[in-house]
Amino acid sequence: MTDVCRASNDVVSLFVHCLVESQFAKFVIDRATGNAPPEPEVDLKKRGRKGGLRGGPSRAERLAPQKRTEIAKKAAEARWKKRAT
Repeated sequence: MTDVCRASNDVVSLFVHCLVESQFAKFVIDRATGNAPPEPEVDLKKRGRKGGLRGGPSRAERLAPQKRTEIAKKAAEARWKKRAT
């Protein structure tokens, strides 16, 4: 048997892990007949925050000090610009 992995198709994108063909076929039939189990709720805000918490320090580590300074100045200017209006 071959594995069916995630793709851009809506039905297939619900899967996080690869499934064997028979499991995929059962899932499609269950969805079509309305017998599918309820989809788990995913808190996207928490997932995004978790990625940001990991990605920010990692990115800062890779950037040169001069580039980090430029980014910080640009961010500070944007914050002050918001206050002025």
